[in-house]
Amino acid sequence: MTCTAPQTCISARCASPDVPDAQLEDYDPGWASAPPDICRPAQHGAPEVVVGTGQTDYAPITDGQTMQMELGPQGGHHIWVATRMKNLRQSGSTTTITAKVVDGSDVVPPSAFVFTYDRDEGAYCKLYGLRFQLDSGASDLKNAYRAFLGKTIDLTVTVLDSTKATASSTKRIKLADTLICPDGTQTCNQ
Repeated sequence: MTCTAPQTCISARCASPDVPDAQLEDYDPGWASAPPDICRPAQHGAPEVVVGTGQTDYAPITDGQTMQMELGPQGGHHIWVATRMKNLRQSGSTTTITAKVVDGSDVVPPSAFVFTYDRDEGAYCKLYGLRFQLDSGASDLKNAYRAFLGKTIDLTVTVLDSTKATASSTKRIKLADTLICPDGTQTCNQ
């Protein structure tokens, strides 16, 4: 195909070499170091994070929802945390989980993860299967979890991406009075 000047060949057609401003993305000086991705598109809004739960997928939780601690394979006691976010980088983002007992002095040491988020519905991305150990750092793992049974905690998830954008969300949850035992019995509650 041959086009007559000033036209040029674009997608096997003769067209003007000028691109209308409406077709150009807004200039972003950080594009080269943080190009758009499925979690943080070029025309992104404010960062958003939503706290959830789930070992194998994301499930929403509500304030006041009861969650059960589980006896883990290394002897610690954890809950499963999941999160949804948007307008933050898919890869290289640090997801930090913290918790504080409401009306108490117990603060759970934070856990941080640098895992890549998966695409989710509604322009969100999700991360699940985050094992948050409540008795982390305890000298007596056999009994330290008991201080959390039946307590209400503020569970916070914060995501910080490589562009230094950040967002966080907190849910107030109640911990059940019993554990989930790995063998399916109640033996770990005795």
